[in-house]
Amino acid sequence: MNEHIKTALEAEVAREWTGRGPRMTRARITGVGAYAPKRVLTNAELEKMVDTNDEWIVQRSGIRERHIADENEATSDLAVKAAQQALERANLVPEDDRLHRWWAPPRPT
Repeated sequence: MNEHIKTALEAEVAREWTGRGPRMTRARITGVGAYAPKRVLTNAELEKMVDTNDEWIVQRSGIRERHIADENEATSDLAVKAAQQALERANLVPEDDRLHRWWAPPRPT
């Protein structure tokens, strides 16, 4: 390989490794959202359903209560509510050009 070409290639690699190479488009998180179903099932309620107790559950899992989705509430419904909250916190609307969304519709049952 020509010595001049080799030197130029080495310089290009060095620029990329040191961060002085071509500028890259960067992504950033501008809003975060979360949603949990409204229905809460406590360990006390669970004790009435199965042979267990609050102490046993907490000792092994740390869980004291859990949120339970309604039968007509799909995972995508929860995701939409979380996404709406994230958009509000980021001061964005779904039509914003800076926003990229991925959405999977619920599977038919």
